[in-house]
Amino acid sequence: MTEIQSPSGVRSDAGAGHIDARAWRTLAHGGDAREAASVWLRLYCERSEGVRNALLLLRDEGGTPLRPLAVWPSTHAVTKGLRTACESAIAKDTGVLRRGQGEVYLALPCTVGDSGQAVVGCTLEDRADHQFEAAMADLQLCSGWLEALLRRAEAGAEEERAEVAAEALELMACVVDEPRFEGGARALVTDLAIRFDCERVSLAMLRRGRPRVVAMSHAATFSRRMDLVSALEGAIEEALDQQTPMAWPLLEGEQVLVTRAHEALARAHGAGAVLTVPLMHGEEVYGALVLEATGREKLTHRLTRLLEGAGALLAPVLREKQENDRWLVQKAGGSLALQTRRLFGPDYLGRKAAAAAVVALAAFAWFAQGTATIVADARLEGRVQRAIVAPFDGYVLSESARAGQVVEAGERLAALDDRDLRLERLRYEAGREQRELEMQKALAEGRRADINVVRAKIREATAQIELLDEMIRRARLKAPFDGLVVSGDLSQEVGTPVGRGDQLFQITPLEGYRVVLSVPEGRIAGVEPGQDGRVRFAAFPQRTWPVSVESITPVTEVREGKNVFRVEARIGGTVERLRPGMEGVVRLTGEEERLVAIWLRPAVDWLRLTFWRWLP
Repeated sequence: MTEIQSPSGVRSDAGAGHIDARAWRTLAHGGDAREAASVWLRLYCERSEGVRNALLLLRDEGGTPLRPLAVWPSTHAVTKGLRTACESAIAKDTGVLRRGQGEVYLALPCTVGDSGQAVVGCTLEDRADHQFEAAMADLQLCSGWLEALLRRAEAGAEEERAEVAAEALELMACVVDEPRFEGGARALVTDLAIRFDCERVSLAMLRRGRPRVVAMSHAATFSRRMDLVSALEGAIEEALDQQTPMAWPLLEGEQVLVTRAHEALARAHGAGAVLTVPLMHGEEVYGALVLEATGREKLTHRLTRLLEGAGALLAPVLREKQENDRWLVQKAGGSLALQTRRLFGPDYLGRKAAAAAVVALAAFAWFAQGTATIVADARLEGRVQRAIVAPFDGYVLSESARAGQVVEAGERLAALDDRDLRLERLRYEAGREQRELEMQKALAEGRRADINVVRAKIREATAQIELLDEMIRRARLKAPFDGLVVSGDLSQEVGTPVGRGDQLFQITPLEGYRVVLSVPEGRIAGVEPGQDGRVRFAAFPQRTWPVSVESITPVTEVREGKNVFRVEARIGGTVERLRPGMEGVVRLTGEEERLVAIWLRPAVDWLRLTFWRWLP
């Protein structure tokens, strides 16, 4: 097979074919791209000598694959040789002649618009080379007309798209203006009926996979038992099954479709023509519009394209309004059904993987066993705590220790001002000496009665002096044993008065600790003496200490707005670095249970109390 590049300017003297008036009108006034291309290709082939068949391919902007735009004769199958010649011409961007078995393939590319491309291919009878060159030149001359037709068709299509968009927005506005779905649907079908002079326009929305008529033009209400409703839904199902807009009678150039339901609707209810357009957004079908008119001339391809474009905008808006008008229970059921379809249907692999993981986790929690634990706040205290109080009313003279300080037995903690006590002691000593002189005088004079009185006063003064000595000794506050000062800081209170019995310090031994647990009242039933656990303090988060419950106080306390029980536990292990007042968290070991019971216990307990409170 040989290939010859096209010449630049030779014209063939091919005979002209018969040109009908309709074809001239199409060429003069234009039409859509497919119609214009078909007419041009037919006229070219009829006026050119020796053309057996021809093909016009188009590539849109964006580098899409070549697609057939017109074939002549319309019933002829495209041969592989002609297709190959067209692809070669578009790839080389030049005219191509290829010889086959008893025929020659001629192809010529041309530009359409800014970046679109078209290629015309013809199968000619085999003849002399100069005749093929003349045919190529003739095709080059005629291709200018083709480019003009395609540009005009493209401009017309752009204008039509703009008009369709404007009308679609107007239809959208009449739906959006209505607050409820029912009002928006009725406004839409009524506006369509008036706008396109239709006898009746009906809207159906899919419900559980089947169309359901929800609105009719010029009708506030209608009965679902009407034969008309059944006929409309049958026609809609017919269109949805074939996944295409459908008209009866068929529009010009439309493929042969099954239109029995449409014909039955038209004949039963007196419509001259019926058009059904599915409402689709992407791949999802939301419903359909059915237009009934008195004559077929009112239902056109342009109207079909308009309704398809408007439907893509209206479908999600109508569905959203319909969803918002439903009861909450219906919304929940619809959401559940949607998620179920997505879970068990195609795609959504991530959701399926997540669901499988949840099921596996639930199965594991149901069959696996675990040890239940009771978690509570813990505080470390000394088993013995000694309070150091003021022995008498007085003033703080000095301080030698404060909270957190380790002290030894007998070490001074603070001192009270004892000057008044010492002066009082001097007064009693002076009085006692005076009484002793009186005693000696009474003995010398032999006054027995006075001797007994003076002797009693001397004993009284002596007792007062001993009391004052003890109070002076107690004014020096000392540690009763080796331990830690838990509370008390008089560094800012030197010189301030204190009353008898006021607690100034609290000391606990360095050994013999206990852990005080604040167990929530909801978990106290699972705590019993002898129960083991582990405690972790905030000061030492890297390790734990063993604990064992010793006693449970049967009285609740309120902490942070919650009722808790005080539980005392014995702590084991090395406790040299621990200090009273440390806080942490304790976990008491419970019984072996299913993991699901352990995890859901708080929620189950809450539900039990809630039902008990509110159920009759």
